[in-house]
Amino acid sequence: MAGIVMDTKIHPSEKYDRVKFRSDQGGAGPSTLTERKYQQDRYYEIQTDLTLEEARYSEMRKKIPGLGRIPKDRIDRQSKESDFHKRNQAHLCFVKQNFHEIECSKFVPDPEKIGVKKIRDLKCHCGEIFTEHVGISNARNFAERELVETFLVPEELRSHINYGNLFNAPPENLASILSQVTWTKEDAFRKTSCSTFGKICFVNYENSKPAKYIRLSHNDSVDRCLELMDKHWKIMEPKRPSLCISVIGGAKSFKLDNKMRETFNTGLIKAGKSTNAWMITTGSNVGVMKAVGNAVSEGQSFLWDNDRITHTLRLIGIGPWGYVKDRKNLESDGNGCFPVHFQTSNIIQHGKPVPLNPNHTHFVFVDDGFRNNYKGASKFRALFEQKVSKPTQAGGLGIPVVLVILEGGTDAINDAMVSLNHNIPVVVCSGTGRAADILAYAYSHTRSSKGVLKSKHEIKLRDKINEAYGGRWKENEIDKNIEIHFTNVMKCMEHRNLINIFPMNKHEDLDIAILTALLNSKAAEDSFEIRKNQLQLALTWNRADIAQEEIFREDVLWPPRSLDDILMEAIIEEKVEFVALILQQNVGMKEFLSKERLQQLYQKSLLRADADHLKKLMSSKTRRSTFSYDNLKRLMESLMYKYDHDIEERKTNDNITGRKYSLDLKPEKPQLLFKHPYKQLMVWSILMLRQKMAKFAWQMGSEPITSAVAAARIYGSMAKNVHRNESALKEKVLIFKDEFEHLARSVIDECHAKQKEKAMMLAERKSPSWSEMTSLQIAASGKNMVYLSSVACRNSIDATWRRGILSRWQVLVTVFFPFLLFTPFLNVDAMGEKKVRTFQKILTFYTAPITKFTHYSILYIFFVALFTYFLLVDYQPNEITTIERICIFWIFTFIVDEIYTLLTFPSPTFGGKIRDWYGMLKCIDLFNLLFALLAFVIQVITMHTNENAINVRIVFSINCIIFYIRIMKLYTANSSLGPKLEMIKMMFAELTTFLLVVIVFLAAYGVSRHSLLYGQTEASWKIFTDILFHPYWQLYGELKFEESMKTADNAGSPVLTPTTTSSISDTKCPCWISSLQMNLTNSSQSDQGCPCWYSSVQNRLTSSSLSDIGCLCWNSSIQINFNNSSIFDINCPCWNSSVRMNLINSSITDIECLCWNALPQKNTMSPQILHVENLNIVLVYILCAGYLIIGTILLFNLLIAIFNHIFTKVEEKSNEIWKFQMYFLTMEFDNKTALIPPLSIIHHLYLFFKLIARKTCCKKSSKGVQFTERHLEYLQLFETEEMANYLRHKKSEHKDSAESKLQKRVEELFNLVEEEFTADQEDVLTLLNTKTANLTRENTSERLMLKSNRWPKPKAVIEFAKKLEEKEAMEVATETLKDEEKIKRAGTKKDRKYKRKLKEEKKIYVTDQENEEEPVIETDIEARIHIPEPGITQPLRHSRNLSPWTINRKPDNRTLYTHRRVSLQRHSSGDSSDSEDNEQVKYPVQYKTLGIPAETSSESSPSGSDTGVPRITRRRLSLRRMESSTEDELRSRAKLFQRFRRNRQLSDSD
Repeated sequence: MAGIVMDTKIHPSEKYDRVKFRSDQGGAGPSTLTERKYQQDRYYEIQTDLTLEEARYSEMRKKIPGLGRIPKDRIDRQSKESDFHKRNQAHLCFVKQNFHEIECSKFVPDPEKIGVKKIRDLKCHCGEIFTEHVGISNARNFAERELVETFLVPEELRSHINYGNLFNAPPENLASILSQVTWTKEDAFRKTSCSTFGKICFVNYENSKPAKYIRLSHNDSVDRCLELMDKHWKIMEPKRPSLCISVIGGAKSFKLDNKMRETFNTGLIKAGKSTNAWMITTGSNVGVMKAVGNAVSEGQSFLWDNDRITHTLRLIGIGPWGYVKDRKNLESDGNGCFPVHFQTSNIIQHGKPVPLNPNHTHFVFVDDGFRNNYKGASKFRALFEQKVSKPTQAGGLGIPVVLVILEGGTDAINDAMVSLNHNIPVVVCSGTGRAADILAYAYSHTRSSKGVLKSKHEIKLRDKINEAYGGRWKENEIDKNIEIHFTNVMKCMEHRNLINIFPMNKHEDLDIAILTALLNSKAAEDSFEIRKNQLQLALTWNRADIAQEEIFREDVLWPPRSLDDILMEAIIEEKVEFVALILQQNVGMKEFLSKERLQQLYQKSLLRADADHLKKLMSSKTRRSTFSYDNLKRLMESLMYKYDHDIEERKTNDNITGRKYSLDLKPEKPQLLFKHPYKQLMVWSILMLRQKMAKFAWQMGSEPITSAVAAARIYGSMAKNVHRNESALKEKVLIFKDEFEHLARSVIDECHAKQKEKAMMLAERKSPSWSEMTSLQIAASGKNMVYLSSVACRNSIDATWRRGILSRWQVLVTVFFPFLLFTPFLNVDAMGEKKVRTFQKILTFYTAPITKFTHYSILYIFFVALFTYFLLVDYQPNEITTIERICIFWIFTFIVDEIYTLLTFPSPTFGGKIRDWYGMLKCIDLFNLLFALLAFVIQVITMHTNENAINVRIVFSINCIIFYIRIMKLYTANSSLGPKLEMIKMMFAELTTFLLVVIVFLAAYGVSRHSLLYGQTEASWKIFTDILFHPYWQLYGELKFEESMKTADNAGSPVLTPTTTSSISDTKCPCWISSLQMNLTNSSQSDQGCPCWYSSVQNRLTSSSLSDIGCLCWNSSIQINFNNSSIFDINCPCWNSSVRMNLINSSITDIECLCWNALPQKNTMSPQILHVENLNIVLVYILCAGYLIIGTILLFNLLIAIFNHIFTKVEEKSNEIWKFQMYFLTMEFDNKTALIPPLSIIHHLYLFFKLIARKTCCKKSSKGVQFTERHLEYLQLFETEEMANYLRHKKSEHKDSAESKLQKRVEELFNLVEEEFTADQEDVLTLLNTKTANLTRENTSERLMLKSNRWPKPKAVIEFAKKLEEKEAMEVATETLKDEEKIKRAGTKKDRKYKRKLKEEKKIYVTDQENEEEPVIETDIEARIHIPEPGITQPLRHSRNLSPWTINRKPDNRTLYTHRRVSLQRHSSGDSSDSEDNEQVKYPVQYKTLGIPAETSSESSPSGSDTGVPRITRRRLSLRRMESSTEDELRSRAKLFQRFRRNRQLSDSD
């Protein structure tokens, strides 16, 4: 059967295509169905092992003869197992050997659950009903069922409980019967090998990756579970997690409002993605587990590693097997389910199993044998978390674990206690209810690490436990359970340093709370490893602020080189803040970024997925995708022409200050370091497209202007090498390029605003960092028009252009009148000299580029005029005239001058000179000059024979065209005409593309027109001329229908239209013998056998004229002059088709032919033919109309629109374009000699002999430098200072913008108040009038500017409130002084007690005054109107206050708005007497990192309605009310005041 083709499927599934499987590809042809099935499975396994790239090419390989879907080298032998099969077998064996499942083998109903109506509803002690026990549920027949019942049901119950009477009622004496039957889990539970594992594919979630799952016993090893997850589930790939977040909390009664849900989802996703964290729940689709699943689904994405796909967020469900709904569907026959389709649900039934959450990626089902019980997995989960959190030295994974609690029952408190006992930090999300609020209350009122509470707080804590859980307990067990859980809570408080309270309704940074908990857990330890781990966590979260405050403390000393790994990771991950922070810890970039470490940086970067563009760039430029310094140099030279690594040697045992770290250090080999390390870092950042890091390196490095220009140059070259299909990447690169271009221009503009001369020096300076290139050269090579158009660059170019000449118009006058150089007419700069001498003025004038350009322009125009005269008048083919010699010599000097200018052009490399100098126009100009010389040489060689005279004239004519076009180069010096040249260049490029579109319609119309008018013609090149010639001119209106349509009148015979400049061919004449071949070129014709010619006529047609030829076929009235012309394709019916006539250089006149007539001849064609010809003519008219509509109207208007777009585009940047052109014009004439062609040959000969002398006998003189090291250092300091000023200005502008946004927000809040409380407008105005009664009418009208609707403007209200508060503060201060004097006079014990109270009030007043001394006005406004700060969410009542004085009005002036606000506050605070304590739990002190309480400000204190008023003012107002009230009111208010004071003290102490 060898060689037989088997047409089969690679797998029984219908989604695979049919393939050809040959025996020569790894096996013989099938002989049986079993063998065929085996081959199909083998083929499927082999194809499964293919990578994604190989699978992609399989379809292409299938369509190529001789190739199969799978490469031959990938097809294994039949005896060899595939990797896919090996992995499956290894997975199966590992599961079978290490994991078990528990089933109940003895059904005994639970006596406490026998109150059911039917026997089928009885539940065993294990929690499962009878029919769901193992063996009964999967029995296939009655015999098997009876056999299972024999072993499952005890003998005492077998008569009452069996499969036949399931629908009967339980016997009445069932309880007494059960008392005689014992059930223990040791006897009932049977452990077997695990058969429940595989993958879950959730129905309606097919687009997600299937979740892996395993069922194991609660006694199975946690180590084996982690080994399964690592080696078989590959959960550690592609990146090891840095954190494990365990989330516990409420289940069926748990709910989050929109604000809390958003806070939780955002924080959890941010924490998970930034650390590649594992998240652990119970995996059910209810409560907190569902909330975590929804959060993960919002931020879930995938990582692609070759042919493997992994989740970015790993959500692991560790839950009880017995509490999973529809768990029977997950069981398999022992080989696992890959996958099992599982239907989840959102319906939750009380007391019954819950469905699985489809957003989990892994499930670990813990089987303890019991069913319908959710507590079976807590112990295994705790062991799992402990194993994960243990250090690697202790056998763990060394992954930090954090426990997050949201709401929760009593089990949440127990889990928190267990985690805290194992030093696992806990984050309590207060405000979510139950367990979370209980722990938060205990934490807020515990004042020591021993967990001690005051008696009143203990009572309150017990009340909270009773309120949360007492409703589910029996009355006789309430006190006992309260005490148990109170004890557990207090045990948690013994580890108070590991607890972190996160108020869900006030803050939005859950990820920071998790990081804080991790850092707090290690705060007591102070070893280097601990600090390094903390720094690693802070780096993972990118929280440089926390690292600066808590890790990089002043008392911490870091060993040398201990931060290098962290710094390397921060650079690779582009954590700029961390890089800056680490560099502040005495870490030098020069010592860190050595040659070896830079190589490691490139090698690690090339392994990342975001380095594909760099690999492609290196492959295209260096033919290698691996890193080496030679490849890097070649790559950078291709991007910016010139590049140096600047490597130097330095000893490694010396630090940056020159001190040795240790006296015992042995001398090491010199380490290779970089002179400019920040340059290398910036180059790496640019190549990796790390813009933030590139800007940081630019800011920290030297020469910011030149570095920014170089960065823009590199980005521009990279954008050109990006493939056109990657438009997004190219746009990104161009955005980075524009950013650096504007940075360079902004900094040099800042320098120019400070000192103009130094800014020009910076533009002209040769950079030591960038291979001695100036910023102007780099910008010009990269076409950086933004930088070149800056004021400093333009001044530098203009100074070079004028070279000390102060006035431009004086140059033109002096050129025509040179004697003015000896007069004061021409003003020249002294350039350092005390006085300008005449000789210096002459040299300055004639060496200035502007003078050279003026001389060049005048002489070139004269040359063009002379060449025109030579071409039109003086050209002689047989001799060389004097004018021709002058023109050719002039052309030769042009060539020499072009070559000299190219060699001296200021580009860094010769390739750069070619690219920058010789564009397309320069190349055309050079070739034009060379062709002129070539034509002259040919003329000299063939001058005597005169063979190529016409060809030489043609070449000279083309030269003349190019010479005239070269005049436009002189227009570059004009700011109006210069940009127009760029427009013409761009329009010409678009016109070339447009012609490709026009030629399609032109050819289509031309072919159809020719076919309809002329029918079939013989093959010749003339057909293409006819097709394109007439349609092209018809676009411009040259229709010529009269000539084209005469075929209809002549009965289909083509009309002979004698034309000059044509040759006669294919002439058809019936009067001529078909075999007659006549060649009338330089030959004689006599006695031809043609009846139309007289035999006596002898005509010599060579160089003669034909007249009075006696031919009856020619009409005497037609006079055709063929002198110096050629006639082709004359269609005459009287001429034979075989006749070829060439009448070159002859004249034919008075030819008489009867067959030719100017008038139409009688039509002898049939009516059918005439009808067809007329129809063709009509079709030609129709086609011509459509052709003209498309060509003239559509396409020409499209071309006009394109040109208009180009004009607008260029006009917007005309100034930049002209300055860019002026740079090249200035550099060109700056390097030209003072003598202009043709006189420049003298200077060129001098330079040539001088060069030969230097190379042979003379010593080479050393060249000086423009700026020495001292000058360069000075310029660099100036440049760096102005860069810092620019960055400060940008930061200030950003701040001003933020303040303007804040003011806008203030106005929006007042508008919101205005719209919401329009009904209370009159009451508010009444209050306003009452409060302003103490002020004068003038002040009121000035400070309270009312709107048209009598509503005060926001600014007016704020300023009025300030004024009123200042007045009240003065009154309070005066009264305080009076009280102090009264206390001094009185000596009673009561006065002394009152004195202590006043001291406390004075301390509060001083604190308030210090807080009010902030200079920022907008902050004061924010504090007074209670605008929430970014990241802090305050209660609604704190943002609805109109102004502070609105709250402090007298009771009799209370308005409806105030009453509404106070009532809202009362309802929101609760109905118990401990509302303030509740408020303390929900809103503790302002959240800050590492558990350190922040400074409590007056605007964030939620202690009452008088929040916006200073504290001492609130106290004095309360005392006044107490004095004016009755005795009962006095006692009640004193009680409220004491509670307020207590909470204030607690807030201050926190």
